[in-house]
Amino acid sequence: MMSEENIVDYAFNLLSKNVKFFEKSELYKFYDIIDLSYEGHKSTIKCNVIRDNNAIQICGYLEEIASSWNDKIVPIFCSKGINNFKCCDFLFYWLYGKFVKYNIKSSDINSIFDKFKTLFETQCYSANKERFYIKRVYDKKVLKEKKELHDFVEYYSTIKDLWNDEENEHKNYCLYMKHILQLYKKLKEKKCSTLYKCEMEMLETKIIDDLTEFNFLKRQCSDISSDLDIIKKTKIKCPQEPRIYNEQPQNGVQQNIHTTNIGESAAAQKRERFKTASSEKLLHKMNKIEDVLSPFSSYEIYDEFNNENNLSNHRICETIGNNEMKDLKLNTFCKQIVKNLKNIYGILNRERRDECCLYFNYWLHDQHKKKLDTILEKDKKTAYTSKLLEMQFPIINELGIHDCYYDFKNNLDYWEEIIYLLYYFKSYESTLSNIYPEKDKHEEYCNYLSKIKKLFEKYIKHCCTCYTIPREYCENHCSGYFKCEKQYYPINLISKLQCNHETATESAEQLFKSVTIDQKVNLLSLKSNGFTNTDNYNNKPSMLIYNNVRFDPFNLIAIGGLTFIGISLLFFIFYKFTPFGSRLNRKSMKKKINYGVYQKNISQRLGKDSGPRNANSRNKRIHITYRAQ
Repeated sequence: MMSEENIVDYAFNLLSKNVKFFEKSELYKFYDIIDLSYEGHKSTIKCNVIRDNNAIQICGYLEEIASSWNDKIVPIFCSKGINNFKCCDFLFYWLYGKFVKYNIKSSDINSIFDKFKTLFETQCYSANKERFYIKRVYDKKVLKEKKELHDFVEYYSTIKDLWNDEENEHKNYCLYMKHILQLYKKLKEKKCSTLYKCEMEMLETKIIDDLTEFNFLKRQCSDISSDLDIIKKTKIKCPQEPRIYNEQPQNGVQQNIHTTNIGESAAAQKRERFKTASSEKLLHKMNKIEDVLSPFSSYEIYDEFNNENNLSNHRICETIGNNEMKDLKLNTFCKQIVKNLKNIYGILNRERRDECCLYFNYWLHDQHKKKLDTILEKDKKTAYTSKLLEMQFPIINELGIHDCYYDFKNNLDYWEEIIYLLYYFKSYESTLSNIYPEKDKHEEYCNYLSKIKKLFEKYIKHCCTCYTIPREYCENHCSGYFKCEKQYYPINLISKLQCNHETATESAEQLFKSVTIDQKVNLLSLKSNGFTNTDNYNNKPSMLIYNNVRFDPFNLIAIGGLTFIGISLLFFIFYKFTPFGSRLNRKSMKKKINYGVYQKNISQRLGKDSGPRNANSRNKRIHITYRAQ
């Protein structure tokens, strides 16, 4: 049995031997040309700061590639319909492969990226520099998985052609496909993070969401058919633009501030809005209902995040040397980020890792907004944000905390809502389920639960995917801050408090039906079997499930087929392994022998009787054969 590494290597070696694969696969040609054209290039002083020989060699490759990018590489591949942007992506995955193959240290990977930052920022991602920083990954396991997913998608159309030409290699191609699907399933929960989002969405677009390709693979590889069906059914949908957290704010909540060409008065108004939406404001609102949300260590966490004591220098913070950045105390902020990320393991003693990362993201966005408010020029805002994004990668890779990445796509409103939900679910079991507030706090409780109810209804669509078959259950895509269970929907608590201002709304059953993807199919199935009363279905689920299973046509056909096979097998065993079978076999053989003797005698008689006769019988005696009866 081949290991997972061998499956990929074997499939690649198999493909690389095929002439058609070389002719059709642009990615393979790119890798091949880069390897053949720049192998053995001697590095200059630019790479001398790197000590590892393999890393120096890769640095030398890149040095030559950078010098000939516009003159050689881009013209070659642009003539084949591959744009500059895709060439850059190919180069990154080529680099990933080299880093993994030669086991390059994270510090050397970071140095190589830094040395060729200009190439990537100016030639590749000038319109979207954030993409470059997202691709700066240092964990070799992550690099390997990203490359495997990406390369398979790029090779797929060529593999499909070869599938029809090389029938004897079907099994190996199916093993390759199965490995990729297993990798996809393993990384499913990380799909919406910046680490794997690009590669996993490529796989979904090319194969899983394309009905033609999906059915083709099911036909070719029967052993992955069930995997494909499960993946398609449980696919996670990441929030797309426009995001739910960019919706129009309500009740005076701070608005998105990415506005250009603003005047002094607008800036002053923005500063006022930021103050009202800061973390202190949130904690103040939380403290107003402290009887509901009993004191958590989370309050202490915010104090630790804000603490500027015992800050130590870090090499990444030393790169921030511009005076304006220093005036904004970006260097200090960088040191705070380093300190907080380093202390996350200590903080995790009081909160789970994912919760701690949510707190950290909220604090980070709040500080980012405050500092960004003092900058009016768009270019300076972009430079400031890019610096904050850039500094996280070497720090996170050194610490090995790969589930705590951050970006600035989501505004502060979004993180405030996340913290509200997180606190609500944490406090539900201990306090909210037994809530009996005093009269003077009745309105505060009602307002709080009303807000939670709206947030629950808003986020359930993006966090929960529910099913009714084979049983009622929900998949949770936001496990860090949301729970997909009916008991947590606060409508019962609102009713318990008799909040008069709250308008009538749908029940928990109705709300969860809206995110149940097989609800309609289940109802149609029930209707086809004579169950039209959905109330009766809700009251007698066990009986209906029993009837559905019992009268399902597929089940009847399957049972009939299995019965026939069982009876046939029973007769075979009797015939082959019992005295009854031996006796029957001897009797049959006896008949065959008797029949054979009879046939032989007939043949002999026919042979003697049908011989040629001489017309002149006088010259010979006449022989008369007598046979006694």
